[in-house]
Amino acid sequence: VENEHGTVFPLEDLSDSELETFAVLLGIKMTFDYLIVDEENNWLSYGTQSTQENINKELRDLKNEAGKDTKLFAYVAKELIKIEL
Repeated sequence: VENEHGTVFPLEDLSDSELETFAVLLGIKMTFDYLIVDEENNWLSYGTQSTQENINKELRDLKNEAGKDTKLFAYVAKELIKIEL
């Protein structure tokens, strides 16, 4: 990646925020891992490497199925990490 001063950096040397900025400038959509639960913490859906638009659609669909009085929560991260105890 070349910056505005002509200095070239390898992609792996960029911070997360620099990579996000670079992706946005190139029109690359960010992807996320997510988990959707209801107000009682029942898992309703999850996914990996989904765009924000896909996650929003999933939330709308689940909300329509669950009804307007049900609260839904989406936990979104760049990557969900599995830890075994």
